[in-house]
Amino acid sequence: RASVLNRKGLSDPFVKVTPFINGARGIMRKTPFIRDDLNPQWNHIFTWDIEGAQSVSRICFEVWDDDSGKFVFNSDDPLGMVDVVVAGKEKEWTYPLQPLPNQNRTRTGDTFS
Repeated sequence: RASVLNRKGLSDPFVKVTPFINGARGIMRKTPFIRDDLNPQWNHIFTWDIEGAQSVSRICFEVWDDDSGKFVFNSDDPLGMVDVVVAGKEKEWTYPLQPLPNQNRTRTGDTFS
């Protein structure tokens, strides 16, 4: 669930997805934003080229509120993040969102699944 940020009481959330391949940060991909939604769902597939013995150890999901076109300085607002260890995840899980580094507030009740 995305947090309330604008005057209408809604957010324009999107997700930055970053894999960690053999412990190194991979290429970040972004979902499209979903306008005016507090409970967004993305059925989005990303692919990364992983060669040979490389493996994905974890995936970081950062949830942001899109502010493009709203202000002179387009400054997207962080909503939270989830860092998922990949090994042994054969079923769906729900994770509480955590504050992003340098984010000074925690939004309680927000989840990512």
